Amino acid sequence: MLNQFINAVRIKGSTPIDVYDSAVMTAIVELSGLSIEKNGPVAFPDFTKGKWQTSKPYFAMDKSL
Repeated sequence: MLNQFINAVRIKGSTPIDVYDSAVMTAIVELSGLSIEKNGPVAFPDFTKGKWQTSKPYFAMDKSL
């Protein structure tokens, strides 16, 4: 996935996932660490402010989009 992202940026093409999914994937590590520190769950931020519920799924490698 990282190689596909880098290649897409180099050719100024579509990235394999959108910025919101990228943020989610990055946040997991930090939130896991916080959860361990607190010895319990922490709230997961909604980076889309609810728009994930109505947005069309996005995956640049999907030829049907």
